[in-house]
Amino acid sequence: MPSTVDVCKRALVILIRALAVAYGFRVIVTRYSTDQVIKRAYHTTSKRIHPDKGGSTQDQTAQSELGTSNSAGSQVQKRSCNLLARPRAP
Repeated sequence: MPSTVDVCKRALVILIRALAVAYGFRVIVTRYSTDQVIKRAYHTTSKRIHPDKGGSTQDQTAQSELGTSNSAGSQVQKRSCNLLARPRAP
């Protein structure tokens, strides 16, 4: 069974790739990519669709969805790391 972090990572990759296809540019990222590659693809995608950085005002909805999913994924990752680091009571 995949871990919660893997599930969130897969969802983020799917979202990044869907936005890239919708806006007509290429992003090479898979769910097996390193965290650095996924982060770079996230920043590239968000910069391309951001209304203040070259996207249209209609793209604000897509930008907010992308930001929400990325913050949710990092929160789950932090929580799972905290659970692993906590000592258990006897």
